[in-house]
Amino acid sequence: IVTSVTGGITDMFERDEVCFIPEQKPNIYLEAILKLIDNPVEANKMAEKARKRIESDYRLKSHTEKLMTIYYDHSK
Repeated sequence: IVTSVTGGITDMFERDEVCFIPEQKPNIYLEAILKLIDNPVEANKMAEKARKRIESDYRLKSHTEKLMTIYYDHSK
């Protein structure tokens, strides 16, 4: 994943899972993408970490359970 540092994306992933781009400039995105293309082993490691995070933290069931816990705790 190559993404800009906007919205909640920085809360979803760690720096070793994605390439965060501080600015929305095409040349910076291009450099990050080329770096991943030139380093396929590192790119695959990052992709695997990101996939595991999504599967563990953002599956519908686990995400719903987390939200219900938050709502329940704040309703007291």
